[in-house]
Amino acid sequence: MLSMICAVVTEPDDQAFMIQFYERYKNLMFYTAKTVCQDRDAWEDIMQESILRLIPRLDQLRAMEEKARTSYVVVTVRNTAYTHLRQTAREKARLVSWEDVQREPEVDMDDAEERLIREEETADLAAVWPMLSPRDRFLLESRYYLEDSDEQIAKQLGCSKSSVRTMLSRARKRALALMMDKEKVR
Repeated sequence: MLSMICAVVTEPDDQAFMIQFYERYKNLMFYTAKTVCQDRDAWEDIMQESILRLIPRLDQLRAMEEKARTSYVVVTVRNTAYTHLRQTAREKARLVSWEDVQREPEVDMDDAEERLIREEETADLAAVWPMLSPRDRFLLESRYYLEDSDEQIAKQLGCSKSSVRTMLSRARKRALALMMDKEKVR
């Protein structure tokens, strides 16, 4: 989170303030996200999106008294969490299951070994697909099956392109971890 703050806030004084602000309120933000949303994977995304919403209001945050600032943080995180829940509900309505998606036509491969490797990788992903969250499936399908750009996915989810890249990275890691766990069981 601190690296994201440093990347977004370029002015040294503002950067120092936001880092101090984050350190001061991160537990409250986490608790607020947790009370609204039950999805553990979403809590960090909610906190990140909340910070991104608070950054443009640095001057306003500096001018607030502690009590008002604390309330402002709670309201921001709570509203961000509710927005996240609404977006997740919309995503679920648009999701297509792995079984419903027609497989891509086979690429003409002369090498039988290469074809076997591809089929095995596809089978490994298909085996863990139901274990992925609906959000991860949506992200992976949109990016790699439908070949949507980060911008298109961001528009569908109502978030920034950088958030999409972060969410895609996490979805890939979770899918790979599940595939590796499956491999260990064999």
